[in-house]
Amino acid sequence: MVETILQYFETYADEDGVLTVEVREHGLWVPNPVRGLPPQFIGLARLPVGVAKQ
Repeated sequence: MVETILQYFETYADEDGVLTVEVREHGLWVPNPVRGLPPQFIGLARLPVGVAKQ
C-alpha cells in the first residue's frame, strides 16, 4: 500500500502536498482527481488482532 501511495502521490496529493485518505469498511481510498469519478482503492484496512471495533 505504501508503495502505491509513493508511486501515485503527485497524482492524488493536493497543491499543498496533502494526501487525503478515506477509511471505509472495505479498505483505504483516495479521492479521484478526475471530477465525477469514484475514489481509488489503495489497500485493505484491517484492525490488529485483539483490537475491538468501536
